[in-house]
Amino acid sequence: MNIKKILRSEYRSRFPEGDRLGKVANLVDWEAFRSVLEPLFKNSGEGRPHVDVVLMVKVLVLQSWYGLADEQVERDCKDRLTFMNFLGYPAEVPDARTIWFFKERLAHEEGKEKEL
Repeated sequence: MNIKKILRSEYRSRFPEGDRLGKVANLVDWEAFRSVLEPLFKNSGEGRPHVDVVLMVKVLVLQSWYGLADEQVERDCKDRLTFMNFLGYPAEVPDARTIWFFKERLAHEEGKEKEL
């Protein structure tokens, strides 16, 4: 059995009616963020691949809602079952440096924050 199936099963057993993050995750069209953000984070083929922009937006939402520092949101995304469910059980969670860099890149792009 793969890890995603195990985690989903554990989530359903602990939260048979879901949790508020899971409910919010289903209310938002997360893919709508992709067209706005992907042009900023195109991989040139050099260096490591970029983290999915939709995953990054979800991480920033968690960080904002829970008032977490970059390091803490990284840890909680790896540790908290409700966070994992909200993120869609990604194979890898962005590290604190990647989270910081993503926020910096957004802050320096004229008009992107407003567009989001």
